[in-house]
Amino acid sequence: MGQGISSGTKQSIGVRKSLECAMQNNFNNVRNTEGDTDNAQRKAHSLNPTARSDPCREADADAKTLVEKQEETSPCQPQDSCAARIPLFCCCTDTQTQAYTSGSLPGRGPDGTAEIYDPELLAKERRLKYLHFLREKDRYNVKLKLSDFEFYRTIGAGSFGKVKICKYLKAGDLKPKGRKKSGLGKAYYACKILTKSEVLRSNQVEHVINERNVLQFVECPFIVKIFGTAQDQNNLYMFLEYIVGGELFSYLRKYESFPSPVAKFYAAEVFVAFEYLHSYDLVYRDLKPENILVDRTGHIKITDLGFSKHVPENITWTLCGTPDYLAPEIIANKGYGKAVDWYSLGVLIFEMIAGYTPFYESDHYKMYERILANRIQWPSVFDPDAKDLVRKLVTPDLSKRYGNLSNGPKDISRHKWFREVDWQKLMDREIAPPLVPTQSVNEGDTSNFDEYGETEKAYIGTDQEYEKREEFVDF
Repeated sequence: MGQGISSGTKQSIGVRKSLECAMQNNFNNVRNTEGDTDNAQRKAHSLNPTARSDPCREADADAKTLVEKQEETSPCQPQDSCAARIPLFCCCTDTQTQAYTSGSLPGRGPDGTAEIYDPELLAKERRLKYLHFLREKDRYNVKLKLSDFEFYRTIGAGSFGKVKICKYLKAGDLKPKGRKKSGLGKAYYACKILTKSEVLRSNQVEHVINERNVLQFVECPFIVKIFGTAQDQNNLYMFLEYIVGGELFSYLRKYESFPSPVAKFYAAEVFVAFEYLHSYDLVYRDLKPENILVDRTGHIKITDLGFSKHVPENITWTLCGTPDYLAPEIIANKGYGKAVDWYSLGVLIFEMIAGYTPFYESDHYKMYERILANRIQWPSVFDPDAKDLVRKLVTPDLSKRYGNLSNGPKDISRHKWFREVDWQKLMDREIAPPLVPTQSVNEGDTSNFDEYGETEKAYIGTDQEYEKREEFVDF
């Protein structure tokens, strides 16, 4: 296994070394200062692979039971169910988005720094753009041939599918239709393979089609990108760019927790991805370290957009997500909007710094009670600024939750915990990541992914003609 990739500049190396020193000091501080309760939760939740590796960690009947107990009422009922989560892997760039957020287009604050959010410039235009895309979506769907790929080991698994690394056998790069660039143009890709019978049994057709649509639409440096699809009589296939660094959760499990500067770097890149999605009225709804991938340079890619949803009226009722990250309004079935993503960002910041989620209980029912009561036990490693931001993100009071107020995401990006962040450099990916994945020179290196038992050879079909089911005709 080779060494981690260097940034190539003395400044980047210096930043990385200082962050690594801070990380080591933080680990020592955690071991020396945290109480028995903190350590018990860390061991039970963060270091136990089975506690977080199960891809079926969605909201379940416990939430509905809790709602019934509290006699919550709602004018609407959830209209779709939850899906098992399977990691996806790819990357992308977006020149226009980078230009806007880096300040080359209007949108600078009074202090001269670039802002991420300007509703007057983008809101109406972006909403119309996504609606237009939905009408023309078939034009962007690249149909690929299974015979053009060679499939290798499994790098992810879920309830109705798995993800395999595969190699494109033809000369040249895969290029998403309608895109000016084809990404990094690597020979290896990640293929998400979904079993049609399981998708139908789980009533997940709408989620699968929606995931493909959103992936085809988005162009953001911190969100995954799809390159094409295929299907045979038994399976659906999504081909995505292979991200060699694996899941952020693997690094969090390895180090137990991150120091504040490291958590801040990842939180800032997630923030930019969320602001981008929200500008098109897309809500993500499934943030967790397992759904954040680390590319070969150390930057993040948000993956698994199966629960993302276009919510132009900023309200939906679906009960879905990961229990640890569910916002109170989702549990209470009150209807919710983009604010649930900002809530989950607060939970992510807490988990990265503490090593466990703020309301963790092994029993989901008890955890939902803690979420609704907003009972947080703060470990000693939290600095005042980080604690203040998390409080303002995970508050149940929507009239006080940052990201949901009149200033929108500006309240978050301008918070004192982010005061050192140069948002222009962040969007241009010029800030040196605190961790760079260790990898071999082989582009198909899978050493940063967990091993999955290959109990049986995955069935990969052929390109021969067959009668398609009505539900998958447009896939």
